[in-house]
Order: sequence, then structure tokens, then C-alpha cells
Amino acid sequence: MRYEDIRQALAAKFDQLETTLEELRSKVREKTHESRATWESQLAELERQRRAAKASLATFSSESVEVWKTFKTGMDATWQSLKTACDDARQQLGSGPAARK
Repeated sequence: MRYEDIRQALAAKFDQLETTLEELRSKVREKTHESRATWESQLAELERQRRAAKASLATFSSESVEVWKTFKTGMDATWQSLKTACDDARQQLGSGPAARK
């Protein structure tokens, strides 16, 4: 797989998280004022992390296969961590798969 293909695939994953975060923001708007403030803070932090990862991805350049492998592994771990946090938030807000059972 070419470096640019890897970059585009990872960027698409981080774009998917933006959609998830927007869904969560919508759920948070339905909460009471006190819990909404806490959730908004948590979602803002997730968004900050998502933007930082995507910016890092956009600016990364290296021709070294080993450097790319290490970078991709780190980006995959970052994406998985953010996805897990979003999934947990979705479940706690009552909009995740476990909440529908």
C-alpha cells in the first residue's frame, strides 16, 4: 500500500469520528444544564484530540518504510482510543448499541 493511500485511509477514519462526535453533541443538547456542561467538556477534549491527530497525519512525511509503519501504528492506536471513548460516551448517553437492548 502506498503512503498516500495509508494517509487517506487514516484521514477517513478521523473524519468518521467527526460524524460520531456530532451525533454525541446532539444527544448532549438534550441533557440538563449540569450534565450538559460536563459532557460538552468531554466532547471538546475528544474533538481536540481528533483534530490534533488529523493535523499530525496531514503534516507527516517520510519516505522511510519503518518510520511509516511506526507512525501508522501510533495513528491506529490513537484512532482506536478515540473511537472507544466515543463508543463509551454513546452508550452512556443512551444512544449506543447496548442502550438499545
